[in-house]
Amino acid sequence: AIMLLRIVSLGVIALAFLIPLHAINAEEVDLQLVLTADGSGSIDDGEFQLQREGYAAAITDERVLNAITSGYRQAIAVAFVEWGAPESQHTIVDWTVIRDKASAQAFADKLLAAPRIAYGYNSISNAIAYSATLIRNSGHTSPRKIIDISGDGPQMNGQPLAPVRAP
Repeated sequence: AIMLLRIVSLGVIALAFLIPLHAINAEEVDLQLVLTADGSGSIDDGEFQLQREGYAAAITDERVLNAITSGYRQAIAVAFVEWGAPESQHTIVDWTVIRDKASAQAFADKLLAAPRIAYGYNSISNAIAYSATLIRNSGHTSPRKIIDISGDGPQMNGQPLAPVRAP
């Protein structure tokens, strides 16, 4: 009996090292959403500002908040990424759980206050790969995971697009 207890204890300890800590403490939400916006050289200052203001207005809109709070867990996790060249993907607003007007407004305020960081020309593939990694390491669990890509041009640089987009 003591030997069996030791074997089981060692098995539990070994298993603990195989499961990432963020998976153990993961917060459950209805959706993990990465909003990605083109910040490349083809986006002028007016377009850049329009994107930021549009996302801020959308996340704080009463209809969007009603949709969020109508979910099973009544919350979503959102991150905002700005992208450009293959080496220019940046988390502008890290994971934020939106569950009410106050949390949505906090996200919007951070988004509007952050400086422009992205540079270079369109690597949609690298934006997708970066965002997928962000979701894998989010510290949240959800039945749905979405990467929303906003841009004004085609893939020009970076990893081949087709394999990155494949499920």
